[in-house]
Amino acid sequence: MTQSPTGHASQLLDRAFQELVPLVRSPDPLRSLISGLDALVRASSLHSDLATLDPFRSRTLNEMLVGHAPLVYISTNFEISEAVAALGLEAASGLLTEQADDLRTERLLHTMLLVTELRKCLARNELERRGNRFVKSSNAWKLHAAQKPDGDYLQ
Repeated sequence: MTQSPTGHASQLLDRAFQELVPLVRSPDPLRSLISGLDALVRASSLHSDLATLDPFRSRTLNEMLVGHAPLVYISTNFEISEAVAALGLEAASGLLTEQADDLRTERLLHTMLLVTELRKCLARNELERRGNRFVKSSNAWKLHAAQKPDGDYLQ
């Protein structure tokens, strides 16, 4: 038996809550941000009124999200500015309110953009940590490096 969209949205909202509420104590805030915001986007895609789906979790997340722009800035090694983070987090926060307006889709899209930027930062950090051996050994990298003397890659 398949689960209803409302039931699945409720589970996703619970996951967002579990990842995002303890964010400041997370050993890996970047991964927690990605997981929590992604779950929030998916829940919002399934259920357009998260505030009535789970008032407590929605209200709690709504209140705490906007204040985490500095944490995003630090967690991304200063790649995502506080202003960009604040915009994405405000959009995510707006997905949790009861207001029904014509900006819901834009809020959803801005939240998705922030999640995408967070994933890019995570991928770059992980590749750098591993030494970028694949990129540096590839023919495409060699061609790119020959054309760009500063060696700036994957930008």
